[in-house]
Amino acid sequence: MPRYTANFAVNSILQDTARKAKAAGIAFTAEAQIPEKLPLSHQDLCALLMNLLDNALEGAARTPAGREKHIRFRMRVEGAFLPILCENTFDGRVETAPDGAVKTTKPDPASHGFGLAQMRAIAEKYDSVLSVSWTDAWFTVQTAPQFPEKS
Repeated sequence: MPRYTANFAVNSILQDTARKAKAAGIAFTAEAQIPEKLPLSHQDLCALLMNLLDNALEGAARTPAGREKHIRFRMRVEGAFLPILCENTFDGRVETAPDGAVKTTKPDPASHGFGLAQMRAIAEKYDSVLSVSWTDAWFTVQTAPQFPEKS
């Protein structure tokens, strides 16, 4: 299994995603240029990445037959920010609420759909936004949490 970064938690999450992607026939590319320790809550970072990558795996698995299934992930430190980009192929089907928010496409929405809300809350906690966009083939989620100022 490749080593993506010296950050143990992020590396573990990426390795787990790579293993799941391989088992599902999904190409997975990841780049994580981050230090061993980050000034973000370990719990927040793990929750953000696990939700993000689980959603990407589910989306890529829905990619129509005959098209490559792919997830591309990138994160790196840029000054006081941690830009994160995750793109995955999918079936092009997105359901939105009247306010434009993306709704879950899972069969039982009562027990799902909290991932995007949780990711959005974590992004906002670190003075960022969660940007969600899509084309007919690719679904993209981006954020850039800001590191807390040292006191």
